[in-house]
Amino acid sequence: MRSFILLFFLLLSLTTLAQTPPLVGKLAVIPLQNQTNDAQLDWVGIALQDSLTIDLWYLPVGKTHPLIWYSEEIAKSCPGMSLACVQGLKQADWLKIAQNKDYSHILWGSYQQAETKEKLQIHLQWLLVESGKVVAQQHFSAELSTLTQFSGSALLELLAKHGIQASKEQQERVLWPETNKVQGLRFNALGYWTQQQYYAAEKNAKPQLLTQWGNYLHQAVAKDANYANGWNNLGWYYFVAKNSEQEEQAFRQAIAANPSQLDANDGLGSLLKKSQQWELALEVSKQTCIQGVSFPNACSNLHKIYRDQGKAEQGIAFFSRLIKQLILPNERSKQADLFWNLAVLYKQQKNWLAARNAYQQALSYYQLDSQKFSLT
Repeated sequence: MRSFILLFFLLLSLTTLAQTPPLVGKLAVIPLQNQTNDAQLDWVGIALQDSLTIDLWYLPVGKTHPLIWYSEEIAKSCPGMSLACVQGLKQADWLKIAQNKDYSHILWGSYQQAETKEKLQIHLQWLLVESGKVVAQQHFSAELSTLTQFSGSALLELLAKHGIQASKEQQERVLWPETNKVQGLRFNALGYWTQQQYYAAEKNAKPQLLTQWGNYLHQAVAKDANYANGWNNLGWYYFVAKNSEQEEQAFRQAIAANPSQLDANDGLGSLLKKSQQWELALEVSKQTCIQGVSFPNACSNLHKIYRDQGKAEQGIAFFSRLIKQLILPNERSKQADLFWNLAVLYKQQKNWLAARNAYQQALSYYQLDSQKFSLT
Protein backbone atom coordinates (compact mmCIF):
# COMPACT_ATOMS: atom_id res chain seq x y z
CA MET A 1 0.00 0.00 0.00
CA ARG A 2 2.81 2.40 0.91
CA SER A 3 4.55 1.83 -2.45
CA PHE A 4 1.25 2.40 -4.26
CA ILE A 5 0.78 5.76 -2.50
CA LEU A 6 4.36 6.78 -3.38
CA LEU A 7 3.79 5.86 -7.01
CA PHE A 8 0.54 7.84 -7.03
CA PHE A 9 2.27 11.03 -5.87
CA LEU A 10 5.14 10.56 -8.31
CA LEU A 11 2.66 10.22 -11.14
CA LEU A 12 0.75 13.26 -9.90
CA SER A 13 3.89 15.41 -9.97
CA LEU A 14 4.69 14.21 -13.48
CA THR A 15 1.33 15.21 -14.94
CA THR A 16 2.76 18.72 -15.30
CA LEU A 17 5.32 17.43 -17.82
CA ALA A 18 3.50 18.99 -20.76
CA GLN A 19 4.98 19.41 -24.24
CA THR A 20 6.53 22.76 -23.33
CA PRO A 21 9.30 22.96 -20.71
CA PRO A 22 9.32 25.68 -18.06
CA LEU A 23 10.40 29.01 -19.47
CA VAL A 24 13.15 30.86 -17.65
CA GLY A 25 13.50 34.64 -17.63
CA LYS A 26 11.23 35.07 -20.66
CA LEU A 27 12.52 37.77 -22.98
CA ALA A 28 10.86 39.55 -25.92
CA VAL A 29 12.72 41.71 -28.43
CA ILE A 30 10.48 44.60 -29.47
CA PRO A 31 10.57 46.31 -32.91
CA LEU A 32 12.75 49.38 -32.47
CA GLN A 33 11.15 52.81 -32.75
CA ASN A 34 11.85 54.95 -35.83
CA GLN A 35 12.82 58.47 -34.74
CA THR A 36 14.22 59.59 -38.12
CA ASN A 37 10.99 61.32 -39.25
CA ASP A 38 11.24 59.19 -42.40
CA ALA A 39 8.45 56.59 -42.57
CA GLN A 40 10.33 54.86 -45.39
CA LEU A 41 12.70 53.58 -42.69
CA ASP A 42 10.02 51.95 -40.52
CA TRP A 43 11.22 48.53 -41.75
CA VAL A 44 14.60 49.05 -40.01
CA GLY A 45 12.96 48.47 -36.61
CA ILE A 46 11.74 45.07 -37.81
CA ALA A 47 15.12 44.17 -39.33
CA LEU A 48 16.85 44.92 -36.02
CA GLN A 49 14.21 43.02 -34.03
CA ASP A 50 14.68 39.93 -36.19
CA SER A 51 18.49 40.10 -36.16
CA LEU A 52 18.80 40.73 -32.41
CA THR A 53 16.39 37.89 -31.60
CA ILE A 54 18.44 35.43 -33.66
CA ASP A 55 21.68 36.64 -32.04
CA LEU A 56 20.24 36.22 -28.55
CA TRP A 57 19.40 32.58 -29.26
CA TYR A 58 23.12 31.78 -29.13
CA LEU A 59 23.71 33.58 -25.84
CA PRO A 60 23.31 32.67 -22.13
CA VAL A 61 20.24 34.77 -21.34
CA GLY A 62 16.63 33.82 -20.61
CA LYS A 63 14.39 32.15 -23.19
CA THR A 64 14.07 34.57 -26.11
CA HIS A 65 10.89 34.33 -28.11
CA PRO A 66 10.43 35.18 -31.79
CA LEU A 67 7.99 37.93 -32.69
CA ILE A 68 5.34 35.47 -33.79
CA TRP A 69 4.85 34.33 -30.17
CA TYR A 70 3.34 37.70 -29.24
CA SER A 71 2.21 39.23 -32.56
CA GLU A 72 -1.45 38.52 -31.76
CA GLU A 73 -1.06 40.59 -28.59
CA ILE A 74 0.37 43.45 -30.69
CA ALA A 75 -2.65 43.17 -33.00
CA LYS A 76 -4.92 44.04 -30.05
CA SER A 77 -3.21 47.45 -29.92
CA CYS A 78 -2.79 47.75 -33.68
CA PRO A 79 -5.61 46.05 -35.61
CA GLY A 80 -4.28 45.17 -39.05
CA MET A 81 -0.72 45.36 -37.71
CA SER A 82 0.29 48.36 -39.83
CA LEU A 83 3.91 49.36 -39.36
CA ALA A 84 2.83 52.97 -38.86
CA CYS A 85 0.65 51.98 -35.91
CA VAL A 86 3.32 49.76 -34.38
CA GLN A 87 5.87 52.56 -34.70
CA GLY A 88 3.49 54.77 -32.73
CA LEU A 89 3.39 52.48 -29.70
CA LYS A 90 5.05 53.89 -26.59
CA GLN A 91 7.10 52.18 -23.89
CA ALA A 92 4.03 51.80 -21.66
CA ASP A 93 2.20 50.03 -24.53
CA TRP A 94 5.03 47.54 -25.03
CA LEU A 95 5.34 46.87 -21.32
CA LYS A 96 1.62 46.12 -21.17
CA ILE A 97 1.89 43.75 -24.17
CA ALA A 98 4.87 42.01 -22.55
CA GLN A 99 3.10 41.77 -19.20
CA ASN A 100 0.03 40.22 -20.84
CA LYS A 101 2.30 37.48 -22.25
CA ASP A 102 4.16 36.97 -18.95
CA TYR A 103 7.53 38.28 -20.15
CA SER A 104 10.01 39.30 -17.48
CA HIS A 105 12.21 41.51 -19.72
CA ILE A 106 12.11 43.28 -23.05
CA LEU A 107 14.89 44.51 -25.31
CA TRP A 108 13.73 47.65 -27.06
CA GLY A 109 15.23 50.86 -28.41
CA SER A 110 15.15 53.47 -31.12
CA TYR A 111 17.08 54.75 -34.11
CA GLN A 112 17.59 58.21 -35.54
CA GLN A 113 19.71 59.95 -38.14
CA ALA A 114 23.38 60.09 -37.14
CA GLU A 115 25.96 62.75 -37.92
CA THR A 116 26.05 61.71 -41.57
CA LYS A 117 23.08 60.95 -43.79
CA GLU A 118 24.33 57.44 -44.51
CA LYS A 119 24.40 56.40 -40.85
CA LEU A 120 21.84 55.68 -38.16
CA GLN A 121 22.32 56.12 -34.43
CA ILE A 122 20.83 53.15 -32.56
CA HIS A 123 19.98 53.07 -28.86
CA LEU A 124 19.27 49.69 -27.23
CA GLN A 125 17.53 49.35 -23.84
CA TRP A 126 17.01 46.27 -21.67
CA LEU A 127 13.97 46.79 -19.43
CA LEU A 128 12.27 44.99 -16.55
CA VAL A 129 8.64 44.46 -17.49
CA GLU A 130 7.28 44.68 -13.94
CA SER A 131 8.78 48.09 -13.15
CA GLY A 132 9.78 49.52 -16.54
CA LYS A 133 13.26 50.06 -15.14
CA VAL A 134 16.11 50.24 -17.67
CA VAL A 135 18.77 47.82 -16.42
CA ALA A 136 21.15 48.00 -19.39
CA GLN A 137 21.64 50.13 -22.47
CA GLN A 138 24.01 50.51 -25.41
CA HIS A 139 24.52 53.02 -28.24
CA PHE A 140 26.08 52.41 -31.65
CA SER A 141 26.14 53.91 -35.15
CA ALA A 142 26.03 52.02 -38.41
CA GLU A 143 25.20 52.30 -42.07
CA LEU A 144 22.29 50.23 -43.30
CA SER A 145 24.70 47.90 -45.10
CA THR A 146 26.45 46.99 -41.82
CA LEU A 147 23.48 47.32 -39.49
CA THR A 148 23.15 43.71 -38.38
CA GLN A 149 26.90 43.19 -37.90
CA PHE A 150 27.14 46.24 -35.63
CA SER A 151 23.97 45.32 -33.72
CA GLY A 152 25.49 41.92 -32.87
CA SER A 153 28.66 43.55 -31.55
CA ALA A 154 26.63 46.07 -29.55
CA LEU A 155 24.57 43.29 -28.03
CA LEU A 156 27.69 41.43 -26.88
CA GLU A 157 29.06 44.64 -25.35
CA LEU A 158 25.78 45.35 -23.56
CA LEU A 159 25.71 41.88 -22.00
CA ALA A 160 29.43 41.86 -21.12
CA LYS A 161 29.10 45.17 -19.24
CA HIS A 162 26.47 43.55 -17.07
CA GLY A 163 28.24 40.33 -16.27
CA ILE A 164 27.02 38.02 -19.02
CA GLN A 165 30.06 36.57 -20.74
CA ALA A 166 29.59 34.63 -23.96
CA SER A 167 32.01 31.88 -24.94
CA LYS A 168 34.25 32.32 -27.96
CA GLU A 169 32.05 29.99 -30.02
CA GLN A 170 28.90 31.88 -29.03
CA GLN A 171 30.47 35.21 -29.98
CA GLU A 172 31.51 33.83 -33.36
CA ARG A 173 27.95 32.72 -34.07
CA VAL A 174 26.58 36.16 -33.18
CA LEU A 175 29.17 37.91 -35.34
CA TRP A 176 28.67 35.66 -38.37
CA PRO A 177 28.11 38.10 -41.28
CA GLU A 178 24.45 38.18 -42.30
CA THR A 179 24.09 40.46 -45.30
CA ASN A 180 25.54 43.72 -46.60
CA LYS A 181 22.83 44.07 -49.24
CA VAL A 182 20.42 46.76 -48.03
CA GLN A 183 17.59 45.64 -50.31
CA GLY A 184 17.96 42.04 -49.16
CA LEU A 185 17.70 43.21 -45.55
CA ARG A 186 14.71 45.42 -46.37
CA PHE A 187 12.70 42.79 -48.25
CA ASN A 188 13.40 40.21 -45.55
CA ALA A 189 12.14 42.62 -42.88
CA LEU A 190 8.99 43.38 -44.89
CA GLY A 191 8.41 39.66 -45.44
CA TYR A 192 8.96 38.90 -41.79
CA TRP A 193 6.48 41.59 -40.79
CA THR A 194 3.92 40.32 -43.31
CA GLN A 195 4.27 36.94 -41.61
CA GLN A 196 3.17 38.56 -38.34
CA GLN A 197 0.24 40.22 -40.12
CA TYR A 198 -0.73 36.85 -41.62
CA TYR A 199 -0.91 35.12 -38.24
CA ALA A 200 -2.92 37.95 -36.69
CA ALA A 201 -5.30 38.36 -39.67
CA GLU A 202 -8.85 37.18 -40.13
CA LYS A 203 -9.26 34.05 -42.26
CA ASN A 204 -10.48 35.90 -45.38
CA ALA A 205 -7.38 38.18 -45.39
CA LYS A 206 -4.84 35.36 -45.10
CA PRO A 207 -4.52 34.27 -48.79
CA GLN A 208 -3.48 37.74 -49.97
CA LEU A 209 -1.05 38.15 -47.08
CA LEU A 210 0.44 34.72 -47.72
CA THR A 211 1.18 35.70 -51.33
CA GLN A 212 2.68 39.02 -50.27
CA TRP A 213 4.76 37.31 -47.57
CA GLY A 214 6.27 34.92 -50.12
CA ASN A 215 6.88 37.66 -52.69
CA TYR A 216 8.87 39.78 -50.23
CA LEU A 217 11.08 36.86 -49.18
CA HIS A 218 11.72 35.74 -52.75
CA GLN A 219 12.92 39.26 -53.45
CA ALA A 220 15.14 39.18 -50.35
CA VAL A 221 17.06 36.07 -51.45
CA ALA A 222 17.12 37.33 -55.07
CA LYS A 223 18.93 40.45 -53.82
CA ASP A 224 21.32 38.38 -51.67
CA ALA A 225 21.57 34.65 -52.45
CA ASN A 226 23.81 34.10 -49.39
CA TYR A 227 21.42 35.69 -46.88
CA ALA A 228 20.86 32.93 -44.30
CA ASN A 229 18.07 34.68 -42.39
CA GLY A 230 16.22 35.43 -45.63
CA TRP A 231 16.35 31.77 -46.68
CA ASN A 232 15.28 30.69 -43.21
CA ASN A 233 12.23 32.95 -43.23
CA LEU A 234 11.42 31.68 -46.72
CA GLY A 235 11.56 28.13 -45.34
CA TRP A 236 8.91 28.97 -42.75
CA TYR A 237 6.79 30.60 -45.45
CA TYR A 238 6.86 27.30 -47.37
CA PHE A 239 5.99 25.47 -44.14
CA VAL A 240 2.77 27.49 -43.92
CA ALA A 241 2.20 27.13 -47.68
CA LYS A 242 2.53 23.34 -47.21
CA ASN A 243 5.29 22.89 -49.78
CA SER A 244 7.70 20.60 -47.94
CA GLU A 245 10.06 20.20 -50.92
CA GLN A 246 10.65 23.94 -51.24
CA GLU A 247 10.69 24.26 -47.44
CA GLU A 248 13.56 21.79 -47.16
CA GLN A 249 15.45 23.48 -50.00
CA ALA A 250 15.13 26.90 -48.34
CA PHE A 251 16.31 25.59 -44.96
CA ARG A 252 19.29 23.88 -46.61
CA GLN A 253 20.17 27.13 -48.40
CA ALA A 254 20.05 28.96 -45.06
CA ILE A 255 22.34 26.36 -43.44
CA ALA A 256 24.73 26.46 -46.41
CA ALA A 257 25.03 30.23 -45.91
CA ASN A 258 25.34 29.92 -42.12
CA PRO A 259 25.73 26.40 -40.66
CA SER A 260 24.69 27.67 -37.20
CA GLN A 261 21.37 29.22 -38.29
CA LEU A 262 19.31 27.76 -35.45
CA ASP A 263 15.80 28.30 -36.77
CA ALA A 264 16.68 26.69 -40.10
CA ASN A 265 18.36 23.73 -38.40
CA ASP A 266 15.29 23.31 -36.21
CA GLY A 267 13.01 23.41 -39.25
CA LEU A 268 15.17 20.94 -41.17
CA GLY A 269 15.33 18.62 -38.16
CA SER A 270 11.52 18.59 -37.99
CA LEU A 271 11.26 17.79 -41.69
CA LEU A 272 13.79 14.96 -41.47
CA LYS A 273 12.00 13.54 -38.44
CA LYS A 274 8.66 13.72 -40.25
CA SER A 275 10.10 11.82 -43.23
CA GLN A 276 11.70 9.31 -40.82
CA GLN A 277 15.27 10.08 -41.87
CA TRP A 278 16.25 9.34 -38.31
CA GLU A 279 20.05 9.48 -38.46
CA LEU A 280 20.12 12.79 -40.32
CA ALA A 281 17.39 14.18 -38.08
CA LEU A 282 19.39 13.15 -35.02
CA GLU A 283 22.57 14.82 -36.29
CA VAL A 284 20.86 18.12 -37.14
CA SER A 285 18.80 18.18 -33.94
CA LYS A 286 21.84 17.55 -31.74
CA GLN A 287 23.51 20.68 -33.11
CA THR A 288 20.36 22.74 -32.56
CA CYS A 289 20.18 21.51 -28.97
CA ILE A 290 23.86 22.23 -28.27
CA GLN A 291 24.01 25.68 -29.87
CA GLY A 292 20.55 27.00 -28.95
CA VAL A 293 21.29 28.38 -25.51
CA SER A 294 18.18 30.59 -25.24
CA PHE A 295 16.37 29.25 -28.31
CA PRO A 296 12.86 28.14 -27.26
CA ASN A 297 12.48 24.36 -27.32
CA ALA A 298 15.99 23.94 -28.73
CA CYS A 299 16.05 20.27 -27.73
CA SER A 300 12.41 19.45 -28.42
CA ASN A 301 13.04 17.67 -31.74
CA LEU A 302 15.91 15.74 -30.21
CA HIS A 303 14.05 14.25 -27.26
CA LYS A 304 11.17 13.29 -29.57
CA ILE A 305 13.58 11.44 -31.88
CA TYR A 306 15.09 9.55 -28.94
CA ARG A 307 11.58 8.81 -27.67
CA ASP A 308 10.10 7.71 -31.00
CA GLN A 309 13.10 5.52 -31.80
CA GLY A 310 13.02 3.83 -28.40
CA LYS A 311 16.47 5.23 -27.59
CA ALA A 312 15.69 6.88 -24.28
CA GLU A 313 18.92 5.56 -22.74
CA GLN A 314 21.02 7.26 -25.42
CA GLY A 315 19.05 10.47 -24.98
CA ILE A 316 19.52 10.42 -21.22
CA ALA A 317 23.27 9.97 -21.69
CA PHE A 318 23.39 12.87 -24.19
CA PHE A 319 21.41 15.32 -22.05
CA SER A 320 23.31 14.35 -18.88
CA ARG A 321 26.64 14.92 -20.62
CA LEU A 322 25.53 18.30 -21.94
CA ILE A 323 24.40 19.42 -18.48
CA LYS A 324 27.88 18.68 -17.10
CA GLN A 325 29.46 20.77 -19.88
CA LEU A 326 27.49 23.91 -18.98
CA ILE A 327 29.84 25.96 -16.86
CA LEU A 328 28.69 29.53 -17.48
CA PRO A 329 26.62 30.79 -14.51
CA ASN A 330 24.02 32.42 -16.78
CA GLU A 331 23.20 29.17 -18.55
CA ARG A 332 20.66 28.20 -15.88
CA SER A 333 17.95 28.63 -18.50
CA LYS A 334 19.56 25.99 -20.70
CA GLN A 335 20.06 23.65 -17.76
CA ALA A 336 16.37 23.88 -16.89
CA ASP A 337 15.54 22.95 -20.48
CA LEU A 338 17.91 19.96 -20.42
CA PHE A 339 16.64 18.67 -17.09
CA TRP A 340 13.08 18.89 -18.42
CA ASN A 341 14.05 16.78 -21.46
CA LEU A 342 15.72 14.28 -19.11
CA ALA A 343 12.50 14.04 -17.12
CA VAL A 344 10.49 13.27 -20.27
CA LEU A 345 12.82 10.42 -21.23
CA TYR A 346 12.94 9.01 -17.68
CA LYS A 347 9.15 9.11 -17.69
CA GLN A 348 9.11 7.06 -20.90
CA GLN A 349 11.26 4.45 -19.14
CA LYS A 350 8.81 4.51 -16.21
CA ASN A 351 11.71 5.47 -13.98
CA TRP A 352 9.41 7.65 -11.91
CA LEU A 353 11.89 8.66 -9.22
CA ALA A 354 14.56 9.77 -11.70
CA ALA A 355 11.91 11.62 -13.73
CA ARG A 356 10.65 13.42 -10.64
CA ASN A 357 14.19 14.39 -9.58
CA ALA A 358 15.02 15.73 -13.06
CA TYR A 359 11.77 17.68 -13.18
CA GLN A 360 12.46 19.18 -9.75
CA GLN A 361 15.94 20.19 -10.95
CA ALA A 362 14.33 21.94 -13.92
CA LEU A 363 11.94 23.75 -11.57
CA SER A 364 14.79 24.78 -9.26
CA TYR A 365 16.53 26.59 -12.11
CA TYR A 366 13.21 28.06 -13.23
CA GLN A 367 12.41 29.38 -9.74
CA LEU A 368 15.91 30.78 -9.29
CA ASP A 369 15.69 32.76 -12.51
CA SER A 370 12.16 33.90 -11.74
CA GLN A 371 13.38 35.51 -8.52
CA LYS A 372 16.49 37.18 -9.89
CA PHE A 373 17.39 37.37 -13.57
CA SER A 374 21.07 37.92 -14.26
CA LEU A 375 20.79 41.48 -15.60
CA THR A 376 19.00 42.91 -12.57
